[in-house]
Amino acid sequence: MNLYTSDVICITETHLTHEICDAEIALEGFVHHRHDRDFSMNSDGFEPSHGGGSIIYVRESLDSCLLESFKCIDSLAISITTNLGRLNVACVYRSPSLTATHNKNILDSLTCLVNCKTECLILGDFNLPDVSWVTGSVNAPMCTTNRNLVTQENFMNFVHSSGLNWCITDEVTRRRAFQDTVQESTLDQILCTNDDLVNDFSIVSPLGKSDHVSIVIDLNVCSDSKVDVSND
Repeated sequence: MNLYTSDVICITETHLTHEICDAEIALEGFVHHRHDRDFSMNSDGFEPSHGGGSIIYVRESLDSCLLESFKCIDSLAISITTNLGRLNVACVYRSPSLTATHNKNILDSLTCLVNCKTECLILGDFNLPDVSWVTGSVNAPMCTTNRNLVTQENFMNFVHSSGLNWCITDEVTRRRAFQDTVQESTLDQILCTNDDLVNDFSIVSPLGKSDHVSIVIDLNVCSDSKVDVSND
């Protein structure tokens, strides 16, 4: 994938820290916004845990700004001016190791975003391995008390109650070798407040050594030029 043909590039699980300066990760012709992991997975921890984080690159020619009001862990959102008005684009990483409080932060942040009466595109690695995106439901026993399954059900309740549409159904977005087998799963997703926002998307090669595919999204909006969004 040629990153320079995209207008907006969203990357999750960046593993960036304050020791890596902006100049080291700059792309010519783009401005970028980053949210490095700034919390500890352990309740008694003081230093940020390793991993996580997200970054969004935006072509300099686009009228865009960071949404400072979007306070979501490991994630961030921007607003772009398009021919149809403002479009909010959120890049979300939800670690499977989050606490209940962390997961609530994500759902609360996303709820505020979709309730702001601006069209939204929410991209990222949501780590919902038990969700069937064909049916829009969690593969779980009725009234399960399993914490992981309940977390996934809560997320899907948010998706449905917010009226969000999703684009990916049965496509594999992550492949990884585990012991003597290859695990395939759908962990990444494209969510939008308006089904007409997304014209098409395509699955392409991973970025670098990632075990997740890259997803190129063609949107039905434009600024001075067509806005494509690439998500890894």
